[in-house]
Parts: sequence; C-alpha cells; structure tokens
Amino acid sequence: MASNALQYHLNEAPAVYETPHFLMLVRDNRHSNPLDRIGAVRQGFAVEIIDDMSTALGLSKARTLEIIDLAPTTEARLRKKQQPLDQATSEKIDRIAEFVALADDVLGSRESGIKWLLTPNLALANATPMSLLDVAVGAEQVRRILNAISYGGAF
Repeated sequence: MASNALQYHLNEAPAVYETPHFLMLVRDNRHSNPLDRIGAVRQGFAVEIIDDMSTALGLSKARTLEIIDLAPTTEARLRKKQQPLDQATSEKIDRIAEFVALADDVLGSRESGIKWLLTPNLALANATPMSLLDVAVGAEQVRRILNAISYGGAF
C-alpha cells in the first residue's frame, strides 16, 4: 500500500480534490521517498491524472496524450473500465512532474518552468525540453541544461 502522501496515485482517489492530482505529484516529487514513488508508478496512476496534467500544463488533452504517448482510444478504454495507467505511462507522467518541479526550482516559478519546458531550445536542436522527457537519455539532457542554468551556465 502506498503512503498517504501518494494516495492520489491509487484508482480509489477521493471524490473532491483540494489540489489537482498532477500538481500534488509535482509537489511530492520534491519530498517523497523514492521507493514510494517507484511503488506508485508500478501500480499505475489513476487515468484522471491526465486531465489534471493537461490543465496544469495549459495543454489540450490531445497534446498531453501525445506527450505521454498514449492513444486516445486507450485512454478512453481505461477511463471506461476505471483501470489505472500502465507502468510505462505512469513513469512518463512521474518524470514530467519531476521536471516541472525542477524547472520551477531553477527558474523561480511553476509558470516560468512550464513555459521553459514547452519552448524550443537551441541547446536541444530546437526541440522542446518536454518533448525529450519520454526517454531517460532525453531527460538527462534536459537535467544537464537546467543544472547549467542553476549554476549560471549559458543555456
């Protein structure tokens, strides 16, 4: 069973949310035990987190599904059957939440961090940082640039 801090990952999420699930995940990425995160990712996030993620990032649901590489038909089927997302999709969402938190810390606000993640970057051959977070090697490149910015580098 996941800790209370990560309860929102379960398909049995409370009916009323004070904070959207995705933003709770962003917050908890800063403070949670990595083993709890691993357990939550393996169990799979509730499909509703996609709606929260779309809202938090200011993206359409279609664009969000594209970013996490989930077919709209799969999302609809999971939602209808009230099944959680698979491990791979949950891991992508967790990684994006991690980088929203990191960009927020480096750039000073969630809005600035999200804008940076969604803006083409010359250091990434004009790809958006967000578009590289679907694979670990891409995430490391984004982390490298954020670390350089944090320490006064020219990215």
